[in-house]
Amino acid sequence: MVMIVGTVSNSEYTPESPYVVTHMGVFTDSNCSQAFLLEDVVMKKLTIEYVRGEIEKAGYKLLSDVYVGTHEKLLIRCDKGHEYMVTWNHFNKGSRCLGCSINQKLMIEFIKEETKRLEPNYECISDVYLNSKTKLKFRCNYGHEYSVRWRSFRRGNRCTVCTNIKRGNKKRLTIDFVKKETERVAPGYECISNEYFDNSTKLLFRCDKGHEFLSAWNNLYSKHRCPECSILKVAAARKPTIDFIKEETKRLVPGYVCLDNKYINGSAKLKFRCDKGHIFYPSWNNFKRGTRCPRCAYDERTIHDGISAQNLYSYKVCVNRLSNVNFTTYYETINPYKLKRSFTEHHLDHIYTVIDGFNNRILPQIIANPFNLQMLPAFANVSKNGRSDMTKEELFEKYDEFKKEEQNEY
Repeated sequence: MVMIVGTVSNSEYTPESPYVVTHMGVFTDSNCSQAFLLEDVVMKKLTIEYVRGEIEKAGYKLLSDVYVGTHEKLLIRCDKGHEYMVTWNHFNKGSRCLGCSINQKLMIEFIKEETKRLEPNYECISDVYLNSKTKLKFRCNYGHEYSVRWRSFRRGNRCTVCTNIKRGNKKRLTIDFVKKETERVAPGYECISNEYFDNSTKLLFRCDKGHEFLSAWNNLYSKHRCPECSILKVAAARKPTIDFIKEETKRLVPGYVCLDNKYINGSAKLKFRCDKGHIFYPSWNNFKRGTRCPRCAYDERTIHDGISAQNLYSYKVCVNRLSNVNFTTYYETINPYKLKRSFTEHHLDHIYTVIDGFNNRILPQIIANPFNLQMLPAFANVSKNGRSDMTKEELFEKYDEFKKEEQNEY
């Protein structure tokens, strides 16, 4: 609470005044003006609306949304579009935009000229100078833009990008050093790149086995070596011998024999003989997964006329099972374009249909032979509606052709 005694004319007192008058005494002086005895005057906090209105009267615009107090800075934009921070206390006392000041305009022109004198290839690209603590924007002779205080620029502070590049160049390794160091840290290795940027940029190296690979100098220096040699080393440790494969064949399938004398890798085909004397050529990986003599498998699944012709359901089951076996065994022949087989995309189609095979009492293995199978789009297969696209005679010819090729294979 503040106790004040004084006189205030009627024209000075308004309801919008930031003071609240609690007790007032009125008297008339010799000039017949009204006076007030102010007691217990309490300061009333200004509102953001009041401050905004006063600022707009000066032709400026308040950009802040919150008013805290007379000593807290507000963001204001002048009628020239310059934005700056100022307290309400200073603005109310007459402080205005520094960017619009004539002295400031003269100052920025002086700085631009002085910049060219101090550093002919540099340019000050700021348009407003506020004070010695505010950073200005400069452009160096290489086009890098950076910000620095004017007093710092006068003391010799130049482009930070150029400075960092110069420091990096002093510490940067040369390609000749990297080549010599490669021979020391990795005997037998050779750096065949001709340019070095930094320790994280990949260089081209050649190992003592002649493999070329990319690696950052930092990684090679940390004992990272040729990835291909590493893979071969691990594979060699896990690679089985041909003697192991021969013994494992007898253990997995008694009566089967591996006839090969050389093992390359798990995907290379080996020569096997089944217990019936048939020769076939699966890879070791496939043999371990259960691939056995295809001729024996085909003979075991052959269903003769008396059983297959009992009903259509049994016939379809038989044909589908044999068709799936042939689809797997002769995948490249039936599906050379590797189309995706699914209910909505492509179907495994019988050119001579299953229903015609059942009605004509044709053996399931003839309907399921690979030369009667093809991949069709789902909609095309459904639209066939049981129609055969080859005659029975053509079917038998295709089947005979398939059997001849099968016998030649074995």
